[in-house]
Amino acid sequence: MCAMPCQPETGDFADQHLDAPLSSIPNSKQTDASKCHSVSVLAKARCHADAGRFKQAIDVLNTVPTDAAATNDKGVCLMRMGNHWEAVQVLRNLVLQPGCTWMRKRLPTAYKVNFATSLALGGLVFGCTEILCEINDESNPAVVRLRDSLAKWRKSLSFLQRINVFMGGQSSQPVTLDYEVGEFSKLAG
Repeated sequence: MCAMPCQPETGDFADQHLDAPLSSIPNSKQTDASKCHSVSVLAKARCHADAGRFKQAIDVLNTVPTDAAATNDKGVCLMRMGNHWEAVQVLRNLVLQPGCTWMRKRLPTAYKVNFATSLALGGLVFGCTEILCEINDESNPAVVRLRDSLAKWRKSLSFLQRINVFMGGQSSQPVTLDYEVGEFSKLAG
């Protein structure tokens, strides 16, 4: 069964509503209700995604557009649909500081790895590598898996293609990953 109990997520509400100014964050009673609604939306979207109905999952996730978990899950759905450039755009707005090239500090590593994955699948391997370096978590299984996949992909390139990628260029050979891409947000409960 797909239905998840409606329980608030842990974490700072302001972090989950990244674009909202602090003055617009509702009082605690409304906050609890918003969190509860957000979790039920995530659970409903996850049911669609688990069934391969990514477009329907995105439609559900669009009902909470400023929620960090919903934004992450939308990026995962877009990657799984093969819309890598759209995933890059969605996840860039979530992961990077507005107007900057460095990442927000308090986001889960999974969100950052999803952004790196979308960059790799979109052909921006150099950007992916830079994001992985900034994550700086060599023991995280998702980081290790993506690094290993990139190393395997690099070995498949010709010498000139490797140099091109090393210099920040795009390869004519797309990155392929031998696992299901993206990690959905953790559901409470």
